[in-house]
Amino acid sequence: MDPDFSRLFHKSSKDLKRGHDPIPSDSKNWPDEWNTTYYKAYPRLPKIDLGEFPLPGNLSDAIRARASRRDFDDLPVSNGELGTLLKYSCGVVSKPNDGFTRRAQPSAGARFPIEMSPNLFRPGKDIEAGLNHYNV
Repeated sequence: MDPDFSRLFHKSSKDLKRGHDPIPSDSKNWPDEWNTTYYKAYPRLPKIDLGEFPLPGNLSDAIRARASRRDFDDLPVSNGELGTLLKYSCGVVSKPNDGFTRRAQPSAGARFPIEMSPNLFRPGKDIEAGLNHYNV
């Protein structure tokens, strides 16, 4: 990656109150480097075609339709919606008879080094707007 592009992006992404130029909102005006995704490749090693395994039900449709969007509505998230989202993405989903809890995502050695801190733009019923910590 060209360090000049990285430096430009870093400077452009700083708080506008400090007098820096904003990042162009239209990605067509970004340098090509910002619109390029790189993947690590090992060209000297053999390749194996894995094919595809059909996903059950509507899971494959849901995954294909997934997209990041920034067109938010004015409604706050409810406690139940946020709780369900957090539980099934990173929370405790079961406690089997062995006494150990099972979480939605795996973690080597059950250390779970990643914490979830949802940033809410609008306050909910009992949740303040801003950065919140999810206590699993």
